[in-house]
Amino acid sequence: MIDGLTYGENDLSVEEYKILRTDAGWKPIPDEQIRKSIDACNYSITVRKQDQIIGMARCLSDDVYMTYVYDVVVHSKFRGNNIGKTMMEKVISHYKDRCDYLMQIVLLAVTSDVEPFYKTLGFKRYPNLINGSGMGMWINGKPY
Repeated sequence: MIDGLTYGENDLSVEEYKILRTDAGWKPIPDEQIRKSIDACNYSITVRKQDQIIGMARCLSDDVYMTYVYDVVVHSKFRGNNIGKTMMEKVISHYKDRCDYLMQIVLLAVTSDVEPFYKTLGFKRYPNLINGSGMGMWINGKPY
């Protein structure tokens, strides 16, 4: 466990996104595209130690039935400290608290190395999505 972590909501900057994206080994994209992408998501979680960004998770949801979670990243220097788990628990809690209906939370692109992590949170594998496998869970009820 790491002392001094702060969790924020909807406060991710372009520069912070670039830091995490670079650390994850993702290809660079233009700042304008990053800004538009950040602005388009309707819920995000950030984690900082002092003023240094060390994690993020971004979501897009209709707040009624479907939520997509993407860009779940913890800086490589801080992995293995339950930061990703805490971010995802906050995401799940956020949508459970704001939606009275059955809602599905979907992770669209899940690599095999992180599937076990998401399974511990209750996500199930969806093996036949267009871009490979993804994962999902239902909250606030059971599927039909």
